[in-house]
Amino acid sequence: MKEKREEKRIRLLPVLCFGLLMAGLGSSDALRGIFAPVFQDRYGLRESQLSLMITISYVGNLLFLSVGGKLLDSFPRKRVAMGVVGIWMGAILLNLVTDHYGCIVVSMFLALGASTLLNTTVNILTPVVCAGYAGLMVNVFFFIQGIGTSGSQYLLGKYGFSYGGWKGINGILFGIGAAVLVLLVFLAIPDAEPAKKG
Repeated sequence: MKEKREEKRIRLLPVLCFGLLMAGLGSSDALRGIFAPVFQDRYGLRESQLSLMITISYVGNLLFLSVGGKLLDSFPRKRVAMGVVGIWMGAILLNLVTDHYGCIVVSMFLALGASTLLNTTVNILTPVVCAGYAGLMVNVFFFIQGIGTSGSQYLLGKYGFSYGGWKGINGILFGIGAAVLVLLVFLAIPDAEPAKKG
């Protein structure tokens, strides 16, 4: 009985960790579009400055993805995953403690880059932590991300469309990141096997 409980806990932990992470990432990815008019009003931005926020986030995606796979193959996977979650949280913290257009641009670069790399990380790690039902769980995790994206757009557009709402959702996302980091500490993630020379 005790062994069954332990096995159930081991199977539940990655589902909870990755599910929570993907919901947070979905919400985070939606923020740039939702709050663009709020930023324009608060900082008196031109259209070109708004466009820069979107452009810089895609640059972050490309740069993070270009090094992400190598990091996961070269270093302990858990450490890499926790480091990228830390970068994502740092970008969110920047939004919480500053009130400046330039800081938001930097935050978009880091948050969207880290988010894209975390999506890839979940794709890579799901088969090793959810052995036997990995295909199902990859679909479930990305479904949860979709719920995070569409749900946050609906709720924030209806109830939180203000600068205070921007700060509030970033506080919630920071809390999600902290919870994911704690869960990652207890999650067993095997490291990548070294490539065979031959």
